[in-house]
Formats: sequence, structure tokens, C-alpha cells
Amino acid sequence: MLLLLWLCSDAQLQQGFSANGAPEPPSLTRTTLNVFDQDKDGSVTLKEAQATLDALGAFASMGAEPGKGQNEMEKMLKQAKKWMPQLFKLLDADSSGALQELEVEWVEKGLEAAKTNVFRNLTRDIFEMLDSDADHSLSSGEVEAAMEPEMLQQLVAIVHDTFPLPGLTAVNGKEAPAFVRENLKDIVAALDGNNDGAIERKEAGAAVGAFKRTYIKAAETLKTMGPMLGMFGGGMPMGAGRGGPRGSGGRGSRGTARNER
Repeated sequence: MLLLLWLCSDAQLQQGFSANGAPEPPSLTRTTLNVFDQDKDGSVTLKEAQATLDALGAFASMGAEPGKGQNEMEKMLKQAKKWMPQLFKLLDADSSGALQELEVEWVEKGLEAAKTNVFRNLTRDIFEMLDSDADHSLSSGEVEAAMEPEMLQQLVAIVHDTFPLPGLTAVNGKEAPAFVRENLKDIVAALDGNNDGAIERKEAGAAVGAFKRTYIKAAETLKTMGPMLGMFGGGMPMGAGRGGPRGSGGRGSRGTARNER
């Protein structure tokens, strides 16, 4: 009996509870790693994150009535998967293709920022800087001009002063690495909701608003359902929910992870 009690106490401590049963919720950073780090190497690749979202989506749809459409959890996971590549670019400081714990910490910082006007103000400041003719629309030429070294440095400075996301503020000497330029270009392109090549100011605002809503909902769900999601996420084989065998999505090194992006 004493042994059983000791094992239960130890299990509680491992699951984030104190020995007297009082909950000790893990940080959002730790929960994110628990859920998405499928091979438990201390980092998360984009492939791991997307495979976990697929698996969680499969569980969320279990028992659904035919013809009823997606439930709220399925809709949230679908939106989370849509934005996951952009989120990775924002957090991946060294463009390795795998997020380490220090990079994952920005998930929690991002939640705090998303609840304020940080992202809205950042989008406004970047838009105004790129909109050289002040017509409230960004042409492909204006976006391309922003990728030139001098303008790029000014963009990086704006991001650094407002909210220094790792994937957008890394510097190599006095210049931003090539991957920072590509990250900025891809993220600006993601604001083009109708894919017509031009980005209207309202269009950019709507895209950022959609991202914020999805981010807050997903992050809050992680916080409240972390222990359960960890059981189905981090402990789940790669490809689960899609019929993939274990190991089919694994990686052997950070170099391999880079090629997965």
C-alpha cells in the first residue's frame, strides 16, 4: 500500500501536480513541447507540429454525426494548421527548421501580445513604411523594394522595437540574414487574402485579426487542455490519424529538419 501511494504521488508530480494533489499547471512553453515534440528530442519541427494537429483533428472528429459539418475544435485546428508555417517562420531564429525551447518560449510571449494591440500596431507601422505612394495598397513592386538591404534593415528595426520575434530580427553583423528577408516576404504575402498580388490595408488588418483570434484560441486551449493533449500529441506516433507508420515523419538531425520546411 505504501508503495502504491508513493507511485501515485510520483505520477502526480510528473503530471504537474504537487504531492498533496494541488494542481501546478505547466507553463505554456512546457505544454507546447509536451504536445508537439513527438520524438522527445527537446525541439519541434514543422512536420511534427502539423502531424500532431492532424492527429488531434482526427480525435476531435470522432463520433461526429454525418452531415453536421466540423465542430468548433476541428475548425480551430484547421485554422491553426493554416497559420502554422507562418508561425514557424516568426519563431525560428536560426532557420534550422526546428524550434528549441528558447524559441518555443515566444509562444507564451505571443499570447500576451495577441491580447493587446501589439500585432495590429506592428502591421500598421510596416504597412505605412512599405506603402510608398500612400494609396493604402501594397503592390508587388513595393513589397520587392522592401527586400532591398537598406529598407530591410529599417523593417527589422521596426519589428525589433515593437515585438522582437526571433525569425524576423536575427542579424549577421550589420545585415539581416537571407532567411530573414525570405521570412518577411512570405509573411507579407500571407496578408494577401484574395491572392491578387496587391495587399489592401483592410485586407492586411483582416488577416492579422484572423491570425490573432486563431492564435489566442489555440494557445488558451493548449493551456487548459495541455495534459490531455500531451497524451494524444507528444506521445502519439508520427503520422497518427492519417495512417502513417511511426518513424515515417521522424528526423535524424537539425539538418534534416531544415529540408522539411
